[in-house]
Order: sequence, then C-alpha cells, then structure tokens
Amino acid sequence: MSRAWLYVLGPELVWVVVCLATWWVGAQNRPATETGSQRVEMMIWWVPAVGVLLAFLTLAVPMPASRWWTYLRAALTALPGIVVVSTIICSYVDYGDSRNSGLAAAWMVAIMVGCLALGVALLGGGLSLWLGPKLLRD
Repeated sequence: MSRAWLYVLGPELVWVVVCLATWWVGAQNRPATETGSQRVEMMIWWVPAVGVLLAFLTLAVPMPASRWWTYLRAALTALPGIVVVSTIICSYVDYGDSRNSGLAAAWMVAIMVGCLALGVALLGGGLSLWLGPKLLRD
C-alpha cells in the first residue's frame, strides 16, 4: 500500500464510516414505526461515544505522520463527527405524536455524550502520547 493511502486511513475515514453506518441503520426505520424509532433513539447513547473511540484508535495505526498529528486530526474531526452523527440519528426518529418535541433534547444529549467521550479520549490519548515515550525509556 502506498504511503499516501495511509493518510486517508485516519480519523476522517472513521467518521465517514460511522455516519454511513448510522444512516443505513436509521434508513431501516422508513416508514417510521414506534419500535424502529425506539431502536434508533437508543443509538443516541452509544454511537457518538463509539465514533470518538474509533477515531482515537487510529493512534494505534502506524502512520507516516507523527502520532501528535494523528491526535490533532482525531480531535479536530471529532466535534463535527459528533454533530453530524447526532443529527442523522435524530432525523430518523419519528413517533408521529407529541414525543417528537423531545428530539431537540435528544440531539443535545447525543452531543453531550459524544463530548464526554471526547474529553476522556483527549485526556487518555494526550497522556499516552506524552508519557508513553518516557515510560519506555525508563
């Protein structure tokens, strides 16, 4: 594989795959049913966090660029990825009654879950990049 392809296989591609998978699962709820909407709504609690985790797992893949650059790429793509995947999830939930009024709050919850996971990933990734070489030297 050429070195140029290694740049493509990064956190950006992870978010594209997560968004496409979320879109595909959400599209299974058309026409919207109550059971399907509940299934898609449950994705609010784990898809943003899994997307962040997978994006930061690209730090473990050998890249031609430095690991700090991959860390920065994962951090910069995480917030737009969280917002897009949360929007996709909420766009496929439709109860057809007053419960739809809570979707704005569900969207915010999904973003908060993703941001919480992002904070943990930033702390863990930063510490591993900063302390990793020091621990290996000692």
